[in-house]
Formats: sequence, structure tokens, C-alpha cells
Amino acid sequence: LKRDPESPEAHFNYASLLAEKDDFEKAISHYQMAIVLNPHFLEAHYNLALLYERIGNPIKARPHWEAYLDMCPDEKEKKRIRAYLESKKTKNHE
Repeated sequence: LKRDPESPEAHFNYASLLAEKDDFEKAISHYQMAIVLNPHFLEAHYNLALLYERIGNPIKARPHWEAYLDMCPDEKEKKRIRAYLESKKTKNHE
């Protein structure tokens, strides 16, 4: 990150490390920076959506799930994520 602060991959990797250490606020910031630097960074959208879900903020996760679904080339994976999102809707309405 010090060598190349404009590297979306560096921000992504650092965010992942921070998330593992439960430093969610900083992890979110670095995932967001990775996405700013590369809006088509599929894994950054996915990880940021998961992190928002983990901290109980599904509203902020939603646009990243949608971006992930828009870009994901794997139909099985898309189906899995859609099923996950549907199950969350169902749980929230019970």
C-alpha cells in the first residue's frame, strides 16, 4: 500500500487483513477505496457486502450485492447469492 497507494488490489488485501482482525471500520474504508479505484472489482464488492452483513447493515450491503450480481460471470454463483438474498428477505419478514 505504501509503494502503490493507487492500487485497488493493495487496498483490497489490506482491507481483508483488517477484517480478519475485526477492524471493520478501517476494512470498510479500504474496500471502498478499492472500489473507487476499480469499480469493477468483483471481489471487493463481494467482501464489502459480506462485511456490511456481518456488522448488521444489510441496507449498505445491498448495492454491493447488486454490483456483484451484475458483474459475476458465474451463473451458479449468481443463483447462490440470489437465494441468499431471498432467504434474508424472508427472515426479515417473519
